[in-house]
Amino acid sequence: MSDNFSIYIHFPFCERKCNYCSFYSLDNKPDLIPQWTEALCQELEFYEEQFQNKNLQTLYIGGGSPNLLPAESFEQLFSALKDFTDLNHLKEFTVEINPNNIKGRLLRTMRNNGVDRISIGAQSFFQDELNVLGRLHAPKQIKQAVVRVKNFNFPRISLDFIFGIPGQNLNTWRTTLEQAVNTGVEHLSLYNLSYEPGTPLTQKVKSGHKDALDEDLEWQMYKQAHEYLAQQGFEHYEISSWAKPGARSIHNQTYWNGTDYLGLGPAAHSYYSRTRRWNSADLQNYIDNLSQNRRPTFEKENIDDYKYRLEKLFLSLRTNQGINLSELSDLYLIPEKSIKTIVDKELGYRKNNLVVFSKNNLKLSLRGWFLSNSIIASLASKFDSYQKGDQP
Repeated sequence: MSDNFSIYIHFPFCERKCNYCSFYSLDNKPDLIPQWTEALCQELEFYEEQFQNKNLQTLYIGGGSPNLLPAESFEQLFSALKDFTDLNHLKEFTVEINPNNIKGRLLRTMRNNGVDRISIGAQSFFQDELNVLGRLHAPKQIKQAVVRVKNFNFPRISLDFIFGIPGQNLNTWRTTLEQAVNTGVEHLSLYNLSYEPGTPLTQKVKSGHKDALDEDLEWQMYKQAHEYLAQQGFEHYEISSWAKPGARSIHNQTYWNGTDYLGLGPAAHSYYSRTRRWNSADLQNYIDNLSQNRRPTFEKENIDDYKYRLEKLFLSLRTNQGINLSELSDLYLIPEKSIKTIVDKELGYRKNNLVVFSKNNLKLSLRGWFLSNSIIASLASKFDSYQKGDQP
């Protein structure tokens, strides 16, 4: 394990689950929040010995809808975190909220207890698009939420949006981007809508009740966001992330850099000591285990050399820095010259403007980012073949 680590806390409660969401959450179960809080505080105790000499860099509470968290539950949780580890090294403390049902008492409590970054799930500035997604807020509540968060002196605010929504077009997407910039926030996360198995929106598309957007139109939206936000002073520093100078998400960068992280709560994932662990995606099972002093870990996976190389490549190529050629050479035991031969001659990625060699780094282009899953899979396959003796 490294000397630094991060914590992600999963809050599995929503007013109503969104049509596109595949994350573990429960609709309208506020009576279970105190039990979740107590269980989470108990879960921390299992990790005290492993993490007591490590420096906690970032905290992140996501969900779900963490703005449903009662102020007294937040205080209980924060007290347990202070007992668990020294918070003096903390660089960032983020909490996700939705634009509706924001309580001033919770905002005040969070700010007084070290939260310095709020991520707001906005998704769109058009009501018909929000309806397709199954969101509960209205467009005007997004701006109201930003103003309210600013009034409580949170220094950093991020907004999340989705493109590729059925019925969306380049004009509505451009308007959403403009409205987002006009709020004055300095960080935006823009996600291409994915159709996860079993979600209501996926079922509607499969049944013909909704039409998924053409991939080329989604590409045009992605390109439009990249170009417009660059004009507005935002740096596109990761596939789905844009920030003004000094406003990057520190927590998300810990994932991409391979920093150890501890996941708490039902369905939460952890990664440390080259092992990935995840908790049961069942709140009652999570609570029952911890009430009987049992770990809630559902399963774990040791990250062997093959998976480690693949994940390192995938995470590095998500960023605008890419991966250093020397590091890539050491990772796959491939000479740098052979890396360029694979990329250029075997895959033709540079000719097709999908990758870039810059300052001794291999990076994906904008188009490469949009097609990243297939490109990274092909690169990993070719590099592994080289290791097995299939040299270019």
